[in-house]
Amino acid sequence: WELDPSVSCDYCFVKGVLKQFRQGGASEAEDLKRLLFCLRKGPLVGDQTGDWLDAYKERFTGDVVDFLEYQLRVEHDKMEAGFLLDVANTLLLFERLNECALVGKCQVLVKAGKNSLALEVYDSFCKLYSKSYGEAFMLSFPKLLKHKL
Repeated sequence: WELDPSVSCDYCFVKGVLKQFRQGGASEAEDLKRLLFCLRKGPLVGDQTGDWLDAYKERFTGDVVDFLEYQLRVEHDKMEAGFLLDVANTLLLFERLNECALVGKCQVLVKAGKNSLALEVYDSFCKLYSKSYGEAFMLSFPKLLKHKL
């Protein structure tokens, strides 16, 4: 089935951008902005569960995480700080303990002179990490700031 071209569907748009990415295509800046707008609404179908749905949500989330991590690791030199921060925040919506997002977010905040805010973000991440894994996060704040994305 296909939607009428006059109908806009965020899900179809996101899937299209992710498919283009998997096939090695580049995304336009406007597509990336719209993608982040769509993804900032949170994970696919929220708290809904079901055997058939869980596997699908996991694949979708995995595709989103891969795409956003790629943007942070590879495309970060081409992005302005505010957009990098949006990418990192969106990635953290889908994977709260994503180290790539933490590194990107803290580095952007420090470059913007928001050292205290960066440290608060780092401390919150470390507490959640410790609670989730029962061990301390391996990177100190100074090392994290020097860490390559």
